[in-house]
Amino acid sequence: MGALADQLHAIWVCAAIPFAGGRLFEKDVEIILLGYRGNLSIIVVFTKLDVLREDQGKNWRNSWNGEARR
Repeated sequence: MGALADQLHAIWVCAAIPFAGGRLFEKDVEIILLGYRGNLSIIVVFTKLDVLREDQGKNWRNSWNGEARR
């Protein structure tokens, strides 16, 4: 098998946080993850949280302003 330092320890997947009905994973990554039967840890890192927060903040402000006008 080789030295421990040369072996694969985990699978890392970086995925952008979906919004507006987007897919969580690209289809090919989803197929790999659903079909994986090994003994490695899978670590998922979600990116672009700042974009989601900005989008949700705008939605919240817009709905708040709409309620205040009634």
